[in-house]
Amino acid sequence: MAGNQGSDEKDGAKRPGGARSPSLIGRVRRWRQRWSATPAARAPFYVAVAAAALALWLATGFYQVEDGERGVLQRFGAYAGLRVSGLGWHLPWPIETVTNVNLDRINNATFQSRMFTADAVLLNVAASIRYQYSDARAALFAVRDTDALVGVLGEATARELVGQRRIAELLGGASRTPLVNAMRTSLQQPLDALGTGVRVLAVDLTDVQVPEAVLPSQRDLVQAGEERDKIAREAQGYAAEVLPAAQATAQRQRL
Repeated sequence: MAGNQGSDEKDGAKRPGGARSPSLIGRVRRWRQRWSATPAARAPFYVAVAAAALALWLATGFYQVEDGERGVLQRFGAYAGLRVSGLGWHLPWPIETVTNVNLDRINNATFQSRMFTADAVLLNVAASIRYQYSDARAALFAVRDTDALVGVLGEATARELVGQRRIAELLGGASRTPLVNAMRTSLQQPLDALGTGVRVLAVDLTDVQVPEAVLPSQRDLVQAGEERDKIAREAQGYAAEVLPAAQATAQRQRL
């Protein structure tokens, strides 16, 4: 009796009223015995695990597109359509994915470079270019680094337009308005031609000045240019006075 009582104490605990309930160890032992003895009993467990895994995989297909965004749907990596704002579902990865592109966000690209003006003055030119995406598909597929591309094209555009203007047209803030407007228009053309899906909002010239290291020589060059222009104007004025009299004299001599 004592031995049986000790075994019962190991495998069970007293229930209310003196009855005993199986212990956790005993339950696990019996469950393992049934699992090993009846392989068919494992099928419900496998089915439950597979169903849970499938449900979790399908749940990964839910997506959210916020206001001002477009979702680009890809099927096995290829473009498959656009999704508007709201909650949606797609076939889970790796079959389909949705990448959100923000069309409302204002992006910024910058450049800084040295350029020559039309009157051969060297300038430090720095600019900030603000732009937005207008085409979600092009924004995702057309260009790998949009900031870098906009910056490079902006610098090339500025170099061409600065080279067409004299220093006096560039140093004053108000006088640079035609330049920045021309830069925005000229920059938009190659971006459209490349199909980048980018819309240029504004170009801001943040720094336009002569480098300090060459400032004295540039000042002398500007003064020499002004002196040259002055002499040219004086020569033209003198010619305008003398030429009519010389032509009249020549006419009289021919008569």
